[in-house]
Amino acid sequence: MGDESIKMRRVQQFERTDRDIREAFLRILYEKPFEKITVQDIITEAMINRSTFYQHYEDKYAIVTQLQEMYVGEITQEVEKIQFQGKLPLEEIDRMMENYFSKKKNEFKVLLKVRSEHIDFQGYFKKLFMDFFSQNWDTLEPAEANMISEMFFAFFMYFMEHDEINGTFSSVMFQNYFNITLKFFRMNSEEAKEEFMELLKKYAT
Repeated sequence: MGDESIKMRRVQQFERTDRDIREAFLRILYEKPFEKITVQDIITEAMINRSTFYQHYEDKYAIVTQLQEMYVGEITQEVEKIQFQGKLPLEEIDRMMENYFSKKKNEFKVLLKVRSEHIDFQGYFKKLFMDFFSQNWDTLEPAEANMISEMFFAFFMYFMEHDEINGTFSSVMFQNYFNITLKFFRMNSEEAKEEFMELLKKYAT
């Protein structure tokens, strides 16, 4: 029993140090580009020695890889909770943004800028949105699924970067795309806008 208790404490200590290194890395990433971060920066911020660092990670790329795997697992679980019933589940998407992404906005804001041969957070999110719409919205053609995925991704990136946005993710996104549509088709008059809104209401399901 004593040996098991010691083993458990060692595991817990290892996990705490692992977490401390990740958090130290993220703090540095808020202030410094990924390319310029060194192992020395990380061990100084985490207040550990070099040998301890290498017991946990091979290099800074290994930290990002672990963070990516961790967040991918969490996001996959969040996406699987969404009930898709033939149309965009906007309330559920907003709930996921509020309960998950908004709370981790600072982490994602810096991690989405990290690009390397094996790490591509932006590529992962593009694929996530593409798979989501392709698999759950069977009335979409491939080109349509690609377009709406790109739309979601573009606004997701904007949402991550701008803390001053007021309103829910879906309401602000669709208001912006609605405004773009009006401007694209030069529907500047109030009458044209009202007719367009009536058309949307008529065919919305």
